[in-house]
Amino acid sequence: MKKSETTSRKILDTVKELLKTRENITIKDICDKAYINIAAVNYHFGDKDTLINMAVSEIFAELKQQIEVMADNEFESTEQALYTFADLCYNFAAEYSGAVKYMLTTATFEHGNSILQQFLQDKKFTDFVIEKFQQLNPTVDRVQLMCKYIMTLSVFLFPMICQTPFLKEGTLSLKNSEFKKAYINQMVKILTE
Repeated sequence: MKKSETTSRKILDTVKELLKTRENITIKDICDKAYINIAAVNYHFGDKDTLINMAVSEIFAELKQQIEVMADNEFESTEQALYTFADLCYNFAAEYSGAVKYMLTTATFEHGNSILQQFLQDKKFTDFVIEKFQQLNPTVDRVQLMCKYIMTLSVFLFPMICQTPFLKEGTLSLKNSEFKKAYINQMVKILTE
């Protein structure tokens, strides 16, 4: 790998690390954590917004890839598949709360919308996930499966939207294992009714 590629990768990885907990990141934050100067960020990415958008896109592409790998697994029941899917999305939201908040609040409408389209309007990906769910429950029609798929994706969006008002440290925290278990169980119950 060339030095410029190594530097670019280091900067992107630094931003991804910062996005685990923060949606508002400054160039200074990036430079301090990556031990680089502002000129390096501008040289490799043009500006901060382009850099952060690239990092957020990579983060969500990684989630999409994890979902595809998970969907290849064999499950004993629809409930187990949905629980695993919800757990994966929930863990992502808990790990990358800054990236989700950035996408929902800070990103330009076009960029945030394009990330959501990776999940909701990518026909190949959506068909792949719907097919896996349909294999588990062949009597459910495609419209119902699509509704369940969209509701399952909300597993990671809803906690992030509501995090500021009431999901703080303590009982109602994304990091609280009892809350996580109750949240996912309720989601699976709704999806399997």
